[in-house]
Amino acid sequence: AEFVATLEANPQIGWVQLPWAGVDRFAGTLKHFSTKPSPIWTSAKGSYSEPVAEHALALTLAILRGLPDKARSTSWANPATGITLYGRKVLVVGAGGIAVEIMRLFAPFEVEFTVVRRSADPMPGASRTVASADLLTVLPDADGYRFGGSWGTAADGALAGSVDGARNAEWIVTIGGSG
Repeated sequence: AEFVATLEANPQIGWVQLPWAGVDRFAGTLKHFSTKPSPIWTSAKGSYSEPVAEHALALTLAILRGLPDKARSTSWANPATGITLYGRKVLVVGAGGIAVEIMRLFAPFEVEFTVVRRSADPMPGASRTVASADLLTVLPDADGYRFGGSWGTAADGALAGSVDGARNAEWIVTIGGSG
């Protein structure tokens, strides 16, 4: 409310740079100004896609290979432990720049991607794309999950309950939240 009031009181402001890549927190403000010629709105969209996706890959490999336990171990595991990422079924919730970069980085591992997004319009690189309303139907099919963007913040509780109700995933990585 204060932000809108400040902008309304200063019509000479022609450009607003939002402080994050995600703009969900500013949805009301953006809607308020959507019929006005100014200000021009920009964000940091895309600025974090590569490093965040790289971090997601690193976390995924560390979890699958059991690196946290192996780093503390004083002897060889018996039996040997570790799971490969090759050929896994990965569920990506969210379809922004981070998801696109994750699919690019995971591609050498020949993973099968299911993408959950606002609409079921096919996403390039995904084996399957479903609308968010169908999240519960695809959770049981995945070996691992990646949640991010507004899914990683506003919907945490709902998604956590959904994942608890699905079959036991081998890994879950939550990244890229704007909160």
